[in-house]
Amino acid sequence: MSFEFAEWLLLLPLLALMGWRWRALRLEEPLRAGFLLCLVLLLAGLRLKQGGQGTDLWVLVDRSQSTQRMISRNWTEWRHLLEKSRGAGDRLYVVNYATSAHWEEEAAVSFEDSGRQTRTGLALDYALARARPGRTTRLLLLSDGFHTEPLGNMLEKLRSSEVALDYLLVRQPEHEDLQVESFELPTRVQSGEAFLISARLRGTPDQSFRYRVLVGEQEILSGETRLENGEAWLRFTDRLSSPGAFPYRIQVQGEKDRIPENNEALRWIEVGGEAR
Repeated sequence: MSFEFAEWLLLLPLLALMGWRWRALRLEEPLRAGFLLCLVLLLAGLRLKQGGQGTDLWVLVDRSQSTQRMISRNWTEWRHLLEKSRGAGDRLYVVNYATSAHWEEEAAVSFEDSGRQTRTGLALDYALARARPGRTTRLLLLSDGFHTEPLGNMLEKLRSSEVALDYLLVRQPEHEDLQVESFELPTRVQSGEAFLISARLRGTPDQSFRYRVLVGEQEILSGETRLENGEAWLRFTDRLSSPGAFPYRIQVQGEKDRIPENNEALRWIEVGGEAR
């Protein structure tokens, strides 16, 4: 067990002194003593550890092309530190992921994947689905922080599962990179309704780049612009007249870009009903 506000425990010796000094308070009676003890523990934020002894730590290792070199260079040391810090009841599970996710049951198992995508949401779902009930579970994410699929309601899933997520950002020492940091559009609109689409691009050094926006496989917009102070915004409107679900994709290509895997983002929009 643990206490969130352990300073309240200082009331216990004070209450004991009051009960000894002022006998009329009758604090030694079991009912009063038990009530005061429960009150102090409540104020101290008593937390009882659930899930048995030890913790299950699921380490999600990003093996996409953008992080593979840094991960390969440091993974042996990181794993040694994790193994060294394990308690008697702790368990360590490793999930390698990129386009797909795989549980590394043994340290010698190799990971084979194209590495062209970074499906962090898939890896989180994979670990949560395999977390053992009755055990305290934590997640540790080793990634560069960029993903090629929307995370959706992952935060709600972690909260409902009562699983904590820690992360370590793995970045290349050189930063000649152009990336799609955000790509936003509404999730649902009416048929024929105009909507705003915005994309934020970041990178270093400042460089010119070309961009394309596609709906499915059809290109609807293209052009060329430039990063200023490491940042550029693209904003435009569109409207769809046919009901259904449509994928919008943005692709960028820079003059100086060593990590092309983060140059694309995908979002879906649903078009329903008649125009309001």
